[in-house]
Amino acid sequence: NLQIDFDSGKQIQIKYKSTAGGLTQDRDSFFIEKAVYQTIGDFLVFKKLNPDAEETNFDEVNNLPKNLELQVTSAGEKLDIPSGFNQAVPGILVMFIMMIALSSGAQSLFLERQSGVLKRMAASPLTRKEIIMGKWLGKWFITLLQMIYGMLIGWLIFKIYWGNHIVSIILILLLWAAFNSALAVLLGSFAKSEGQVSAIATIFSLLMAALGGCWWPIEITPEWMQLLASILPTGWVMDSMHELMYFGGQISEILPQILALAVLSVIAFFSAVKRFRFY
Repeated sequence: NLQIDFDSGKQIQIKYKSTAGGLTQDRDSFFIEKAVYQTIGDFLVFKKLNPDAEETNFDEVNNLPKNLELQVTSAGEKLDIPSGFNQAVPGILVMFIMMIALSSGAQSLFLERQSGVLKRMAASPLTRKEIIMGKWLGKWFITLLQMIYGMLIGWLIFKIYWGNHIVSIILILLLWAAFNSALAVLLGSFAKSEGQVSAIATIFSLLMAALGGCWWPIEITPEWMQLLASILPTGWVMDSMHELMYFGGQISEILPQILALAVLSVIAFFSAVKRFRFY
Protein backbone atom coordinates (compact mmCIF):
# COMPACT_ATOMS: atom_id res chain seq x y z
CA ASN A 1 0.00 0.00 0.00
CA LEU A 2 1.44 3.36 -1.00
CA GLN A 3 0.22 5.20 2.10
CA ILE A 4 1.56 2.56 4.53
CA ASP A 5 4.95 2.42 2.78
CA PHE A 6 5.16 6.21 2.79
CA ASP A 7 4.27 6.51 6.50
CA SER A 8 6.75 3.79 7.47
CA GLY A 9 9.57 5.50 5.62
CA LYS A 10 10.09 2.84 2.99
CA GLN A 11 11.60 3.78 -0.36
CA ILE A 12 8.85 4.13 -2.97
CA GLN A 13 9.43 3.73 -6.71
CA ILE A 14 7.13 5.68 -9.02
CA LYS A 15 6.75 4.48 -12.61
CA TYR A 16 5.50 6.85 -15.28
CA LYS A 17 4.42 5.57 -18.69
CA SER A 18 3.37 7.82 -21.54
CA THR A 19 2.53 7.50 -25.24
CA ALA A 20 4.04 10.94 -25.83
CA GLY A 21 7.59 11.38 -26.99
CA GLY A 22 10.34 13.94 -27.33
CA LEU A 23 9.96 17.27 -25.55
CA THR A 24 6.37 16.49 -24.48
CA GLN A 25 7.47 13.44 -22.49
CA ASP A 26 10.40 15.36 -20.98
CA ARG A 27 8.05 18.16 -19.91
CA ASP A 28 5.56 15.76 -18.28
CA SER A 29 8.37 13.89 -16.48
CA PHE A 30 9.70 17.20 -15.14
CA PHE A 31 6.28 18.20 -13.78
CA ILE A 32 5.86 14.82 -12.07
CA GLU A 33 9.33 14.93 -10.50
CA LYS A 34 8.68 18.48 -9.33
CA ALA A 35 5.39 17.45 -7.67
CA VAL A 36 7.00 14.42 -5.98
CA TYR A 37 9.96 16.38 -4.58
CA GLN A 38 7.70 19.21 -3.46
CA THR A 39 5.44 16.76 -1.60
CA ILE A 40 8.42 15.05 0.05
CA GLY A 41 9.88 18.43 1.01
CA ASP A 42 6.60 19.63 2.53
CA PHE A 43 6.28 16.37 4.47
CA LEU A 44 9.83 16.61 5.90
CA VAL A 45 9.37 20.25 6.93
CA PHE A 46 6.04 19.43 8.58
CA LYS A 47 7.55 16.48 10.48
CA LYS A 48 10.40 18.66 11.72
CA LEU A 49 8.15 21.49 12.89
CA ASN A 50 5.46 19.16 14.30
CA PRO A 51 7.23 16.03 15.60
CA ASP A 52 4.25 15.04 17.77
CA ALA A 53 1.66 15.28 14.99
CA GLU A 54 -0.53 12.19 14.66
CA GLU A 55 -3.19 11.07 12.23
CA THR A 56 -5.93 11.94 14.78
CA ASN A 57 -4.87 15.60 14.60
CA PHE A 58 -5.55 15.62 10.87
CA ASP A 59 -8.97 14.03 11.42
CA GLU A 60 -9.88 16.79 13.91
CA VAL A 61 -8.86 19.48 11.43
CA ASN A 62 -10.83 17.84 8.63
CA ASN A 63 -13.96 17.70 10.83
CA LEU A 64 -13.89 21.42 11.68
CA PRO A 65 -16.72 23.53 10.17
CA LYS A 66 -15.77 24.89 6.77
CA ASN A 67 -16.44 28.55 6.02
CA LEU A 68 -15.70 28.07 2.34
CA GLU A 69 -16.65 25.18 0.13
CA LEU A 70 -14.81 24.41 -3.09
CA GLN A 71 -16.87 23.01 -5.93
CA VAL A 72 -14.97 21.47 -8.83
CA THR A 73 -16.65 20.87 -12.19
CA SER A 74 -15.18 19.61 -15.43
CA ALA A 75 -14.43 22.21 -18.07
CA GLY A 76 -13.93 19.54 -20.72
CA GLU A 77 -10.93 17.64 -21.93
CA LYS A 78 -7.63 19.51 -21.80
CA LEU A 79 -6.18 20.01 -25.27
CA ASP A 80 -2.42 20.46 -25.35
CA ILE A 81 -0.88 22.49 -28.15
CA PRO A 82 1.50 20.18 -30.04
CA SER A 83 5.18 20.74 -29.39
CA GLY A 84 8.48 18.99 -30.06
CA PHE A 85 8.34 16.26 -32.68
CA ASN A 86 4.51 16.37 -32.64
CA GLN A 87 4.71 19.84 -34.19
CA ALA A 88 7.98 19.55 -36.09
CA VAL A 89 7.41 16.31 -38.04
CA PRO A 90 4.03 17.25 -39.66
CA GLY A 91 5.27 20.81 -40.21
CA ILE A 92 8.52 19.76 -41.89
CA LEU A 93 6.60 17.22 -44.01
CA VAL A 94 4.20 19.90 -45.27
CA MET A 95 7.07 22.32 -45.95
CA PHE A 96 9.25 19.84 -47.84
CA ILE A 97 6.36 18.56 -49.97
CA MET A 98 6.00 22.11 -51.23
CA MET A 99 9.72 22.87 -51.51
CA ILE A 100 10.70 19.70 -53.37
CA ALA A 101 7.63 19.76 -55.64
CA LEU A 102 8.34 23.34 -56.67
CA SER A 103 12.11 23.13 -56.97
CA SER A 104 12.67 19.74 -58.60
CA GLY A 105 9.34 19.68 -60.44
CA ALA A 106 9.62 23.14 -61.98
CA GLN A 107 13.34 22.71 -62.64
CA SER A 108 12.89 19.47 -64.58
CA LEU A 109 10.18 21.08 -66.71
CA PHE A 110 12.40 24.10 -67.41
CA LEU A 111 15.31 21.86 -68.46
CA GLU A 112 13.04 19.83 -70.75
CA ARG A 113 11.91 23.01 -72.47
CA GLN A 114 15.46 24.34 -72.70
CA SER A 115 16.81 21.10 -74.19
CA GLY A 116 14.00 20.90 -76.76
CA VAL A 117 12.28 17.82 -75.30
CA LEU A 118 8.97 19.66 -74.94
CA LYS A 119 9.20 20.95 -78.51
CA ARG A 120 9.54 17.37 -79.78
CA MET A 121 6.61 16.31 -77.59
CA ALA A 122 4.51 19.02 -79.22
CA ALA A 123 4.91 17.17 -82.53
CA SER A 124 3.58 13.93 -81.03
CA PRO A 125 -0.07 12.77 -81.39
CA LEU A 126 -0.71 13.78 -77.78
CA THR A 127 -2.88 16.82 -77.16
CA ARG A 128 -1.69 19.80 -75.15
CA LYS A 129 -3.87 18.87 -72.18
CA GLU A 130 -2.66 15.26 -72.22
CA ILE A 131 0.97 16.35 -72.11
CA ILE A 132 0.33 18.77 -69.26
CA MET A 133 -1.71 16.16 -67.40
CA GLY A 134 1.17 13.70 -67.74
CA LYS A 135 3.64 16.25 -66.38
CA TRP A 136 1.35 17.07 -63.48
CA LEU A 137 0.70 13.39 -62.63
CA GLY A 138 4.42 12.63 -62.72
CA LYS A 139 5.23 15.39 -60.26
CA TRP A 140 2.23 14.46 -58.08
CA PHE A 141 3.43 10.85 -57.93
CA ILE A 142 6.91 11.94 -56.80
CA THR A 143 5.46 14.09 -54.00
CA LEU A 144 3.18 11.17 -53.09
CA LEU A 145 6.22 8.93 -52.56
CA GLN A 146 7.84 11.65 -50.49
CA MET A 147 4.69 11.96 -48.37
CA ILE A 148 4.56 8.20 -47.68
CA TYR A 149 8.27 8.16 -46.81
CA GLY A 150 7.88 11.13 -44.45
CA MET A 151 4.90 9.63 -42.63
CA LEU A 152 6.66 6.28 -42.20
CA ILE A 153 9.83 7.93 -40.85
CA GLY A 154 7.73 10.03 -38.47
CA TRP A 155 5.98 6.92 -37.18
CA LEU A 156 8.96 4.56 -36.95
CA ILE A 157 11.70 6.90 -35.73
CA PHE A 158 9.96 9.84 -34.06
CA LYS A 159 6.99 7.81 -32.74
CA ILE A 160 4.43 10.16 -34.27
CA TYR A 161 0.87 8.92 -33.85
CA TRP A 162 -1.02 10.12 -36.90
CA GLY A 163 -4.34 9.85 -35.08
CA ASN A 164 -7.56 7.93 -35.56
CA HIS A 165 -8.35 9.78 -38.80
CA ILE A 166 -5.28 8.87 -40.82
CA VAL A 167 -7.38 8.46 -43.99
CA SER A 168 -8.52 12.09 -43.68
CA ILE A 169 -4.93 13.20 -43.05
CA ILE A 170 -3.76 11.35 -46.17
CA LEU A 171 -6.60 12.99 -48.14
CA ILE A 172 -5.56 16.50 -47.13
CA LEU A 173 -1.90 15.71 -47.92
CA LEU A 174 -2.88 14.29 -51.33
CA LEU A 175 -4.66 17.54 -52.13
CA TRP A 176 -1.65 19.47 -50.87
CA ALA A 177 0.62 17.45 -53.18
CA ALA A 178 -1.79 17.99 -56.09
CA PHE A 179 -1.77 21.76 -55.55
CA ASN A 180 2.02 21.96 -55.40
CA SER A 181 2.43 19.74 -58.47
CA ALA A 182 0.21 22.10 -60.47
CA LEU A 183 2.14 25.05 -59.05
CA ALA A 184 5.39 23.39 -60.18
CA VAL A 185 4.11 23.09 -63.76
CA LEU A 186 3.06 26.74 -63.65
CA LEU A 187 6.44 27.88 -62.28
CA GLY A 188 8.33 25.76 -64.81
CA SER A 189 6.37 27.37 -67.64
CA PHE A 190 7.25 31.02 -66.99
CA ALA A 191 10.71 30.61 -65.39
CA LYS A 192 13.52 32.12 -67.48
CA SER A 193 16.50 30.43 -65.81
CA GLU A 194 17.38 27.48 -63.61
CA GLY A 195 18.55 29.82 -60.85
CA GLN A 196 15.25 31.68 -60.95
CA VAL A 197 13.34 28.43 -60.40
CA SER A 198 15.50 27.51 -57.41
CA ALA A 199 15.27 30.96 -55.83
CA ILE A 200 11.51 31.33 -56.23
CA ALA A 201 10.80 27.79 -55.01
CA THR A 202 13.00 28.10 -51.92
CA ILE A 203 11.96 31.59 -50.82
CA PHE A 204 8.26 30.98 -51.49
CA SER A 205 8.27 27.64 -49.64
CA LEU A 206 10.10 28.99 -46.58
CA LEU A 207 7.86 32.05 -46.40
CA MET A 208 4.67 30.00 -46.68
CA ALA A 209 5.96 27.51 -44.10
CA ALA A 210 6.80 30.20 -41.55
CA LEU A 211 3.51 32.08 -41.95
CA GLY A 212 1.37 28.93 -42.15
CA GLY A 213 2.50 27.32 -38.89
CA CYS A 214 4.97 24.71 -40.14
CA TRP A 215 7.85 25.95 -37.99
CA TRP A 216 5.93 26.58 -34.76
CA PRO A 217 2.37 25.99 -33.51
CA ILE A 218 0.24 28.75 -34.99
CA GLU A 219 -1.88 28.59 -31.81
CA ILE A 220 0.88 30.37 -29.81
CA THR A 221 1.32 33.24 -32.27
CA PRO A 222 -0.38 36.68 -32.15
CA GLU A 223 -3.93 36.97 -33.39
CA TRP A 224 -2.92 38.76 -36.60
CA MET A 225 -0.60 35.89 -37.51
CA GLN A 226 -3.32 33.30 -36.86
CA LEU A 227 -5.63 35.31 -39.10
CA LEU A 228 -2.97 35.39 -41.82
CA ALA A 229 -2.43 31.62 -41.54
CA SER A 230 -6.16 31.05 -41.98
CA ILE A 231 -5.99 32.39 -45.56
CA LEU A 232 -2.81 30.53 -46.58
CA PRO A 233 -2.75 26.98 -48.01
CA THR A 234 -0.03 25.93 -45.54
CA GLY A 235 -2.26 27.20 -42.74
CA TRP A 236 -5.19 25.12 -44.01
CA VAL A 237 -3.10 21.94 -44.09
CA MET A 238 -1.50 22.47 -40.66
CA ASP A 239 -4.81 23.46 -39.07
CA SER A 240 -6.46 20.32 -40.48
CA MET A 241 -3.66 18.07 -39.22
CA HIS A 242 -3.65 19.61 -35.74
CA GLU A 243 -7.43 19.31 -35.55
CA LEU A 244 -7.44 15.63 -36.52
CA MET A 245 -4.27 14.52 -34.69
CA TYR A 246 -4.33 16.46 -31.42
CA PHE A 247 -7.63 18.27 -30.87
CA GLY A 248 -10.06 15.38 -31.37
CA GLY A 249 -11.65 16.86 -34.50
CA GLN A 250 -13.68 15.01 -37.12
CA ILE A 251 -13.44 15.21 -40.90
CA SER A 252 -16.62 17.32 -40.95
CA GLU A 253 -14.71 20.05 -39.10
CA ILE A 254 -12.03 20.33 -41.80
CA LEU A 255 -14.34 20.22 -44.82
CA PRO A 256 -13.88 23.98 -45.48
CA GLN A 257 -10.09 23.50 -45.67
CA ILE A 258 -10.46 20.44 -47.93
CA LEU A 259 -12.83 22.30 -50.25
CA ALA A 260 -10.61 25.40 -50.35
CA LEU A 261 -7.52 23.33 -51.14
CA ALA A 262 -9.37 21.40 -53.87
CA VAL A 263 -10.59 24.62 -55.50
CA LEU A 264 -7.11 26.14 -55.31
CA SER A 265 -5.62 23.00 -56.89
CA VAL A 266 -8.05 23.25 -59.81
CA ILE A 267 -7.26 26.95 -60.27
CA ALA A 268 -3.51 26.24 -60.20
CA PHE A 269 -3.89 23.40 -62.71
CA PHE A 270 -5.88 25.42 -65.25
CA SER A 271 -3.49 28.35 -64.81
CA ALA A 272 -0.65 25.94 -65.60
CA VAL A 273 -2.51 24.73 -68.71
CA LYS A 274 -3.01 28.29 -69.91
CA ARG A 275 0.60 29.38 -69.30
CA PHE A 276 2.28 26.15 -70.45
CA ARG A 277 4.97 26.73 -73.10
CA PHE A 278 6.67 24.11 -75.29
CA TYR A 279 9.55 26.47 -76.17
